[in-house]
Amino acid sequence: MSRRTLLIIGSLFLLFAVPISAYLIIRGTTTTRIEAEAKTTPTNIRITKLSEDSFTLEWETEAEFAGYIFYGPSPETMTLLGQDKKGNSKFKKHTVVVTKLEPNTTYYYIVVSENDKYQSEGKPFEVKTLTESE
Repeated sequence: MSRRTLLIIGSLFLLFAVPISAYLIIRGTTTTRIEAEAKTTPTNIRITKLSEDSFTLEWETEAEFAGYIFYGPSPETMTLLGQDKKGNSKFKKHTVVVTKLEPNTTYYYIVVSENDKYQSEGKPFEVKTLTESE
């Protein structure tokens, strides 16, 4: 084969192989990411205990992941950290107990599962503590 023929074959290979390889790599990465997200997605998020100065939040994940929340008295100030009561290890069932809250106050929170943040329809979750007489 001549040098010119090899150059043409090589050019055609690069012209088709590189875009096809890139497409397959991107497609594979996207599929893996979707599967990973489904496993980290918290389900059955619920407040299981509520008082005038605390609340307990529980949720589950399909696989074992570290979980925690960020919370605060407004969506702009969710800087307080609520850690899983079992520690920083990875679990399927998560429980966060938040204490030292003000009575009759709305608090906002987001759930973090394996560093992915989850909200309720694009907004932080909300919980309102009980009044002192309740």
